[in-house]
Amino acid sequence: MVLRRAMGGVTGSLANQILRITVGVAIGSHPIRGWRDFSNSDDERLTADEMDQQRIQNVAYQYLCRLEEAKRWMEACLGEELPAPTDLEEGLRNGVWLAKLAHHFSPKTTPLRKIYDSDQNRYKAQGLQFRHTDNINHWRNAMVQVGLPTIFHPETTDIYDRKNMPRAVYCIHALSMYLFRLGLAPQIHDLYGKVQFTEEEIDNMKLELDKYGIQMPSFSKIGGLLANELSVDQAAVHAAVLAINEAVVRGDVGATAQALRNPNAMLEHLQGALVAVYQEMLQQARTAKAHRAAAGCSRAEKDMYEEYLSQTEIQDNINKVNVRSAVEMVDEALESGQEVALLSALQLPALDMQGLRVEHSPWYLEQLTSARQHSLEQGCVDPLEPEELQQSINLANQEALCSSNMQDAVRCINEALQRADSRQTLRCLLNSDAMLPDVLPFAAALYHQQLQLLQRQHPQGELQQEELYIAVEMLSAVAMVNQALEAKDLRSFCCSLRSPTAGLSDIHDDLLHRYLEELVGLKSRTGRGLLTWNQLQEGITSVNIIAEEDQQRFLVLELLQQALEGGDPGEVLSALLLPSSGVEDVVPANASRYLHLLTHAQRLKAQRSGDPAAELSLADVQEAVRRANQQTQRALKGALALAAVNQAVKEGRADQTLRVLRLPEMALEGVASECSAAYQKQLSSLLCIKAQRGDSRSPWVRSQTADGVFYFHISRLEGSWDKPHGFTHNALFLTNQEIQGVVSSVSRRRCWEENEELLVLLQARSRGFLLRQRLSSRLLYLRSQGAAATTIQSHWRRFVQQRAYRQRVQFLYQHWRAAVKVMPLIPPTKQQLQGEMRNKVDELQANVKCIPEYKNACVIALTETWLKEHDLGQDLEIDGFGQPIRLDRDTQLTGKTQGGGVCLYVNPRWCKTIIIRESICSPHIELLSISLRPFYLPREIPQLVITLVYIHPRANSADAAAEITKLVHRLQSISPDAPYFILGDFNTCSLKKHLGHFYQYVSCPTRHGKILDLCYGTVKDAYKSYAMSPLGSSDHSCIFLAPIYQSALKRGKVERREVSVWTYGAIKELNGCFHSTNWDVFKDSCTDLDKLTFTVSSYIRFL
Repeated sequence: MVLRRAMGGVTGSLANQILRITVGVAIGSHPIRGWRDFSNSDDERLTADEMDQQRIQNVAYQYLCRLEEAKRWMEACLGEELPAPTDLEEGLRNGVWLAKLAHHFSPKTTPLRKIYDSDQNRYKAQGLQFRHTDNINHWRNAMVQVGLPTIFHPETTDIYDRKNMPRAVYCIHALSMYLFRLGLAPQIHDLYGKVQFTEEEIDNMKLELDKYGIQMPSFSKIGGLLANELSVDQAAVHAAVLAINEAVVRGDVGATAQALRNPNAMLEHLQGALVAVYQEMLQQARTAKAHRAAAGCSRAEKDMYEEYLSQTEIQDNINKVNVRSAVEMVDEALESGQEVALLSALQLPALDMQGLRVEHSPWYLEQLTSARQHSLEQGCVDPLEPEELQQSINLANQEALCSSNMQDAVRCINEALQRADSRQTLRCLLNSDAMLPDVLPFAAALYHQQLQLLQRQHPQGELQQEELYIAVEMLSAVAMVNQALEAKDLRSFCCSLRSPTAGLSDIHDDLLHRYLEELVGLKSRTGRGLLTWNQLQEGITSVNIIAEEDQQRFLVLELLQQALEGGDPGEVLSALLLPSSGVEDVVPANASRYLHLLTHAQRLKAQRSGDPAAELSLADVQEAVRRANQQTQRALKGALALAAVNQAVKEGRADQTLRVLRLPEMALEGVASECSAAYQKQLSSLLCIKAQRGDSRSPWVRSQTADGVFYFHISRLEGSWDKPHGFTHNALFLTNQEIQGVVSSVSRRRCWEENEELLVLLQARSRGFLLRQRLSSRLLYLRSQGAAATTIQSHWRRFVQQRAYRQRVQFLYQHWRAAVKVMPLIPPTKQQLQGEMRNKVDELQANVKCIPEYKNACVIALTETWLKEHDLGQDLEIDGFGQPIRLDRDTQLTGKTQGGGVCLYVNPRWCKTIIIRESICSPHIELLSISLRPFYLPREIPQLVITLVYIHPRANSADAAAEITKLVHRLQSISPDAPYFILGDFNTCSLKKHLGHFYQYVSCPTRHGKILDLCYGTVKDAYKSYAMSPLGSSDHSCIFLAPIYQSALKRGKVERREVSVWTYGAIKELNGCFHSTNWDVFKDSCTDLDKLTFTVSSYIRFL
């Protein structure tokens, strides 16, 4: 479109140039697949039909580009995503997006409430409705309001009935240019040649255009049509713009600056410091526009403004430079972190930041710094764009406002908490400005109480918003749990209990029912109030503890059942000593008694229930342990009392003997104080007789009790239900039955003596009658059984002889060791016997039975065993350890005939996998090395290697140390991860220089104040050493290596019981009572001996 008007004061050529104004859109190349341009070479000439078809296809592509341009421009204005260009025409028919576009540039003419079906739900459900035409009319009215020429306006039917959709698209392009000039919308971009469409999309659009037969409007002439509306003053503007373009083409910065400052150019926000940047920016834009114009249209169709920059484009480039300079200043202020500099940069007119407030500068700095850091993390090093700056400023304003409102709300909450009104606290918590999580009104008292408690504990006396948020979130979760408890709803209880906001720990899904029961009971006990978080956690913890104890007790019962089936007292004791068993008063010495009573209780329970697989409960186990302890205590007290009686008899003090005979533990019947001398005499005589009959060297005695046989050591005053190894009863020790017999005999004799006259008369008459009766019967019987009597006598004599023979054979069999010892003609000397291991086995066996250090030891190592090859058949087995692993001295290899030889006992309860790795017997050293694989060993340790060494005092220590070092290096190359231990009698040899990575554990003297027996190991601080009594008459002390780390065992509380004992004054008073008693009264009142005995016994009990 060409506008010709007369202008005064302008030359003809310049006037013609000014008056020819055409504003168009540049057309680019054609990036269409398979595109054949008209500018082909002569070899590729097209026919007329092909050229016509190519032209139609080019028109379809151009129209698709215009649709894409309109789509993107509308998306930039509306902030919504529109359908693809091929579907855009159909999407515009309901007028919703057009009406929203009208609201964008003319909100007063088209408010949002007037838009029909703004969410397009009716359109999607029912299709087009007639009321959708109102939306199109709103758009047309808005264009009239802003002043867009009516020549561009489409009709309503062009859009609603799709009669002329290209005209609607043409109008959108004209509207975009017009609004851009008014500064109401962004500039529409030329996308011709920059977007690609498929052949199918182009063909479909070509068919649509052919279907409606509509002539395509000239989009490039929109600028010229708009120019017809310009006034004379606006022509002066274009003259100034033309001068700017010519100055930009010449590249003269000064001329460009002067042309830009021309008032007729109506340019704003010029900055003198940026003139050179303006020149470069405008020159690039001018060159790019000229290139687009040259590629778009033929020379005849071009006008000036297809190559020259318009006033709007110049102003746009100036604004871009100003904006770029301003954002760089903002970026520099962000890097320096200065609030004042940042606020000054944001207030620059080029940025046009809305809503800036000086008091919000700290929030601006924080928000913009965060946005800049986020941009850098995304890989973008450019400064923030104005849109990003405005968005950050809006967010900072919102945060500042929210922070202010939040502080006021928090202050109100703290003030409410200082009062006793929970409803006021609830109203303050419900205030949305406090930015707290959901608050439950029914838990107002809970919120007030718990938050008030937190406020009192706070150092500043006021709670902050973060603290309130966490506390309210947790209290709301606690309130939900209470609500579920009141309803007894397991499902909601589980959800609320496992909520992360509740903060409750150690919740197990399989215990949810028990949690519910426990907390419901706790809530009923505490009253009508809600349970606090601490009460909920305590309830959960108590349930977990009970469940864990039940599980542990179940495992203990399983272990105990297995131990009972295996019949091992040690395993039974281990199960009972577990802390989780809960069994109290477990005494390790009573392990065998526990096994006996528990097995009996299990068998009895199976008989009563009729179930062979019946198992004991913890109550049954505790009762069995209690009974076993009582029986052991009762047996031990009885044995001690019996020992006291024997000691008193040996001392020959009648009063002392009488006192111990009256001990309740003896349970003797018929003890009389008047017979004390007789008791002493008879018991002493019995001791003399027993001394002549048997052996009195054994320290063990056997005591028969109502609960079984109890074995008592008279020297150590200790007892056990287990029969000691090699037990021999001390024949000089009086038993309870023997003492009772003596007491009964003496008391009975005294009773007879007191009634001697009556008894003599009675006995005489009775004996006479009985004698005569037996005599007559006997005579009659003998007369009738003479032959049978002779036969019986012969058989009886034979039986007596055979019994004597069997008893002799049995005696010799029982004392075969004594018989063997007296067989050699020359007995060994004491010096030879005291070092031999054969003489130490019994003592070692006794130590294993009675001393826990021996019994629980994993390995027992002995050097200088004095064993020889003919001793291989000798029984050196120890109960609980079995046969030793031996290395006897070879006299030919060592050249020595005395001492030497090593052996090891390995506890089978600790390890059964034993491999002999090496054995050395040389003049310098006797060595035995074994590898062990215990039952319980860390996964990273494959085995243990123990080496037992004996080095003769006169051996070459250096050679011995070299042999040990060579052996250790060879074994470590085979198993480098295994711990190694070297122990034995080293005498003067030391491995400290040869094996520097080994540690020596023995620190106590082993012989005559010196440390000759050593133990080396690769584990630092593994053991500590204790000296123990030597075996037999050995001059070496036994060394006990105890691990430094030991797991703690549960120990029961010490129970103290008071035992009443007769005082000396009480006994003296009782004796005086007996002496002053007139016993004739009892004799006169009784007619027979049984009645007299009962009367006297009753009298004694009465006293």
